[in-house]
Amino acid sequence: MNSVRIPVHKGELGTFGYSSKKSVRARRKSIREASKVYGALSMSRKLNVLSIYNKNKNPRLSKKFKEDSEYAERLSKRMYKNSTKAN
Repeated sequence: MNSVRIPVHKGELGTFGYSSKKSVRARRKSIREASKVYGALSMSRKLNVLSIYNKNKNPRLSKKFKEDSEYAERLSKRMYKNSTKAN
């Protein structure tokens, strides 16, 4: 089985104001903004990669990324559901 590499570049999410040091509300706002450019599913995957990278080194940070990844996934489902209703 081949592994899939999801590109994550330093500061990529920061251009939308995302920072793990910000509040949940501020992080989610920046996830919504970035989702308009990258797509919510892509955002979920990028945040999941960050969660995995930090799993052993910084578990608290990993948990934040995981929660944000789950939020982006829910956002993706909502966006998809709304786009199918319009058609």
